[in-house]
Amino acid sequence: MTNIPSLQILIYILIIAIFYPVPALSSNVTEDEPKQIILSMSQQFEDELLRHQKDINNKPSITDDLIIQHLIPNVNFLLMSRYVLGKNWKKASTPQQEEFVQLFKTLLIRFYSKVFVDYLKTNQIETGMTTLLPFRAKSDSKYAKVKTEMKVNSDKPKIQVNYSLYLSKKNGWKIYDISVEGISLVSSYRSSFNQIIKKESMAGLMNHMKNKIEN
Repeated sequence: MTNIPSLQILIYILIIAIFYPVPALSSNVTEDEPKQIILSMSQQFEDELLRHQKDINNKPSITDDLIIQHLIPNVNFLLMSRYVLGKNWKKASTPQQEEFVQLFKTLLIRFYSKVFVDYLKTNQIETGMTTLLPFRAKSDSKYAKVKTEMKVNSDKPKIQVNYSLYLSKKNGWKIYDISVEGISLVSSYRSSFNQIIKKESMAGLMNHMKNKIEN
């Protein structure tokens, strides 16, 4: 698949979720809920990853299981898919929309899992690499952004990483986008997918996705 986000950016997007220090909980539960969701998800994922770190090289599929168990439940894939397809979402049939959501979820799981396995071949998981920036949210807002800074190298500036969340009545707060240094995961995939749709149609895009998943 052409023009997908750079591997370096995707690595940052993936590993950023596991390095959160966990501060004391705020008494303002309603307004701080998006932050606490990110913190809880990150801590659980970090604990499991540290526990299985030595086993992953021998059994890479462990990363699939960890991502599915700890990260995927916190993502609103329906909303993310709608934003990724943009104007093409309404042009797609209902069966195409449903298939795209499932393919996109599987694509991200498989791709991120591979990135994780490759990362762990030469790196060790550490804690305390990320700083949670001051968080403010209106109690009546359905959108929130949790901002962080990540120190990946002592010789390089910190990386700015933001989580965008949406509050739905059915599923509560869920992530629908992640941006690294202003580069949005949703926007990057939308640009790539739109090019394929223009050349080969919606069905062509999903064939590309299936081939990417299989290979």
